[in-house]
Amino acid sequence: GSVSLLNRLKTTGIVDPQIGKDHGALGYAARAVGFEKDARIDYPYAGYSELKVNVITEKSGDVYARWKVRIREVIDSCKIIKQALQKLAASEGQPISTTVSVLRKNSYAIGVTEGWRGDVVYFVATDENGEITRVRPRDPSFLNWTIFPYAVPGNVVPDFPLINKSFNPSYSGVDL
Repeated sequence: GSVSLLNRLKTTGIVDPQIGKDHGALGYAARAVGFEKDARIDYPYAGYSELKVNVITEKSGDVYARWKVRIREVIDSCKIIKQALQKLAASEGQPISTTVSVLRKNSYAIGVTEGWRGDVVYFVATDENGEITRVRPRDPSFLNWTIFPYAVPGNVVPDFPLINKSFNPSYSGVDL
């Protein structure tokens, strides 16, 4: 509730939803402009189809919206963990692991998981023996970096680090 903090966060580093859409915003950068995107719901994997995952969104697209989404996602993550632990306790005696089938030979696959910055996309290739020969993850920062320049104009120089950290892009994630 600090007025000075809210003054720094609100209306700073605004991203227009159309920019987010045009550049394929992911994770909390997308959710801060109102996009209900989450790989755990859009492409359920592991046990997520059995858990209640809330997509936390805001509309203003500013630093404050990105901050609020992240705070609320931490709270929701604690609820998800609690659900998973309750389901685990209820399945006492049941196996909690699974076997992985043999990978197809000379093939490739693409998968998506929800990382803390957004969708992490994986490319996996196998050789003639079905052994993995290549794994290439794509960090969400690869797309979110392209949005950042649109959030900076119209702000004062001291806001630059604040805007940057509100996206918290990975500097190495774009060249994994």
